[in-house]
Amino acid sequence: SEMSDSDTGDPCLPHGDTVPGHGDRKKLLRGSLFFMVFISLAACTQGLSVNGLVKSSLSTIEKRFHIQSKETGFISSASEVSTLLAVIPVTYLGGLAASSKPRWIASGLIIMSLGCILWTVPHFLDIPYQNIGAGQQP
Repeated sequence: SEMSDSDTGDPCLPHGDTVPGHGDRKKLLRGSLFFMVFISLAACTQGLSVNGLVKSSLSTIEKRFHIQSKETGFISSASEVSTLLAVIPVTYLGGLAASSKPRWIASGLIIMSLGCILWTVPHFLDIPYQNIGAGQQP
């Protein structure tokens, strides 16, 4: 037997609207609005990790691991150069007609997240940092 609109409607929704089904959710996730929200969050996350995580922790890395500023400058430069080298094939391959740009973006975000995890590994593997002030003896 067929169900009428009043039988399928949710009493909490106005005018007997129905709760979106699986097909509606799938359509929503594939829509341009979701893509814009997702890509905006991804850009903010990428900006925080590159400009926040890497740049702000370089001085801490210098002090904690007794690395010279020249070496941390190399680390920062290598990060920028590797990003540039990764962009070249991604822009070419992502621009092909048979290519899926959202899959390339998702792959890049997964690689970026792995890089962020790799960046934090020394902090977890080393002993806890104790800052010894100028007036204190070790």
